[in-house]
Amino acid sequence: MVSLIKNPLTQSYYKDKICQLFHVEPSLLLNLNKKSKSSKATSVCQPGRQETFDLEETLPIFERNVVKFLLHYPQYISWFDLDELFSEIKHPQLASLLEKIVKSYQDMGKVDMENLMLELDPSLQRFIARWVLERDKPVDSEEIAHGLLHQLQERRFKGLLKDIKEAEEKGDWQKLSLLLRQKNKFACNLKRR
Repeated sequence: MVSLIKNPLTQSYYKDKICQLFHVEPSLLLNLNKKSKSSKATSVCQPGRQETFDLEETLPIFERNVVKFLLHYPQYISWFDLDELFSEIKHPQLASLLEKIVKSYQDMGKVDMENLMLELDPSLQRFIARWVLERDKPVDSEEIAHGLLHQLQERRFKGLLKDIKEAEEKGDWQKLSLLLRQKNKFACNLKRR
């Protein structure tokens, strides 16, 4: 985002403000959008940066993408079934962050980043600050929202298939019958879309 500013003085001013707002070191903002193979080698001098990359690697990709998208585009929260969404986000830190994003957006009509950052664990603060700063590329947010919704539906459908297989192996015919009806209803709803 800051990289879009052409004037170096203005760019420096906003980098300082962002560092103050998110309580991050200015060194974290350097080359933030460049994920090079040497990032782990240079992180010896910057331990906070290494923690940030380690945390990112441990987060489930789909869950991270959903939370990151809704952090950037909270207006799409209404597109999602929140109960289903909360059940899909199993990582405790991401689930907590998602709850705070949704609550902030529902209460204020926007995500209050300052208060959100104050409520987070310091290791997650650096990570979220990095996410916020990565939003400098123009994207088709509606297309991404549709893609995430489709992925959620696929995950739910695969979960149903797994439950069906388990019920069949256990010989629980009553549960199997119920699950097969749910699967058929779900498949019909997918065809309509």
